Amino acid sequence: MNRNRSRGPNTGQRRQGEPARRRYGDGGPATSRYGYGDRVLVQAHFPPGHIRAPYYTRGHTGEVVKITGPFPNAEERAYGRVGAPEPLYRVRFRQHDLWPDYTGCADDTLVADIYEHWLEPGNRP
Repeated sequence: MNRNRSRGPNTGQRRQGEPARRRYGDGGPATSRYGYGDRVLVQAHFPPGHIRAPYYTRGHTGEVVKITGPFPNAEERAYGRVGAPEPLYRVRFRQHDLWPDYTGCADDTLVADIYEHWLEPGNRP
């Protein structure tokens, strides 16, 4: 039985829990902790200042739908610092998970771009 599994378009294969090596727009290799389809939890931190994780996603679990590449950390750049590049993920959340009183369709989702340092492994649905 082949335990390697594809993690989505252009991501190659890896074993469960093994960091994925991906190539991004600059042509250089970068390591990302999560892959396509992984469940991730947005940390529920509420520090002051310029924060790139949407308030309403914090403490909620979503699914990685795209790895957009490494980008300079905008939280650092907002204060004139260099902002080392880190993976930025496009994460999909169910609307009902974010807003319990949501009255729309049960299949409605929201997608947010979130830097890796805000994420940790999430639980299965």
